[in-house]
Amino acid sequence: MDKEKYQDDDLLEVFDIKDRIAINKDKIISQESNERFLNSIMDNYFLDNDNIIFLQEHGYAIFYFDDNESCICGSNKKYQDCHKKLLKSQGENYITYAEALNNDQDYNEYLNINKILIDNISQAYINTAKCNFLDCDRMVIKTSLVDDKKWLTSIKVNYIDTKLTIGNDFFINKVDKILECNSFCLEHNDVLKKMNNWKSSFFLSSAFTLQRNTIIFNFALSEFENKFNSIKSDGYKALMIYHLRKLKQEFKSSLLQIERIRNAWKTNDFSDFKLHNWKIDKVKNQNFQCSDFFYPQIMPENFETVNSVNNPLTNIYNGFVFNEFIDHEIMSTFVWHKDDDKITKFMNQWIQKIKTDNEVRHFISNVCLILSNVILFDENYYSKLTKDEQILNSALSKFRFETPKMGQEYIKMKFFAGFDSGNDLF
Repeated sequence: MDKEKYQDDDLLEVFDIKDRIAINKDKIISQESNERFLNSIMDNYFLDNDNIIFLQEHGYAIFYFDDNESCICGSNKKYQDCHKKLLKSQGENYITYAEALNNDQDYNEYLNINKILIDNISQAYINTAKCNFLDCDRMVIKTSLVDDKKWLTSIKVNYIDTKLTIGNDFFINKVDKILECNSFCLEHNDVLKKMNNWKSSFFLSSAFTLQRNTIIFNFALSEFENKFNSIKSDGYKALMIYHLRKLKQEFKSSLLQIERIRNAWKTNDFSDFKLHNWKIDKVKNQNFQCSDFFYPQIMPENFETVNSVNNPLTNIYNGFVFNEFIDHEIMSTFVWHKDDDKITKFMNQWIQKIKTDNEVRHFISNVCLILSNVILFDENYYSKLTKDEQILNSALSKFRFETPKMGQEYIKMKFFAGFDSGNDLF
């Protein structure tokens, strides 16, 4: 996608559920009590079966695309006039990602079948990418978010290889080639690297996140177009649409963040961003590194939802954390946009809640480990942890009760209520 496509108003407008998803006009909720119930459902941390049935009965599609809704691809056409016409006819039975998770053989086959497709989409993105600085149309160069190769990450080179099994250690990958970014020309890449502050880090991370989400969304869209009619199970068809909706929301979120930081850099005006700093003293070594977006789920004081774990119809809200290690001190800077009210509430509640140095250490550790996607561990530090500690860090980093069983949602909330205790990665 080119820069103009990124700036498409359809992709960057604030996501209005009623306008974009409610597609059956005669079913739209009109009674005040039902409106209140709808709003409460949309604020849920987790949608249960009754919630989903209520939404579907009132025209809010989750597991299917209605003919009259805007096409998922962002073309501004109705689904019936766009991707519905592009779906390939039925072929040999296709095993989806969700189905392939059931056993290793199917999963490896899924990766092999789609390797060429994901490689081609990645290369097409790189070949057409232009510098992310506004008013710069120069071709990009390949750069890395992290220059020092001593760091370990749980991210894999293959963007669609995301299967993780609890009980395993996920931080086994060197950052080499994994955190590569093709988003800036040589001149602007040098500018960002030399600055090394939250503004440059925010821009680099935004570009990396956009690149990743663009490639994954385009892959999912191509998979839907070519394989949907070859899926035998209606259940797995529904899951493919559900995941495509979630990926679209992640894609839109990354588009919004890159536009915000682009405009700030162009005007040299960063006043739309709010900041809060915490300093950690007497740090012997930099055990971990995290300059990444974080995605809160629950408010600490009133348990209000920031991001639902399974509602693909709502906006995704995030902030940014930047940790800088200088002379045995770590300055941790939290950044968020003034228009993101939920992040503002989340941060304000934590700022009021945290009283001691230990609580600061625990809070920053947990934000980086649990709420971000790109936490890096120093290889020497990580190798000295026990196997149980490595497995616990892996589980906390990646498993977020996406399909909670009875009682797990409450456990999650209680955990976040004690978010300022437990882990200390410093």
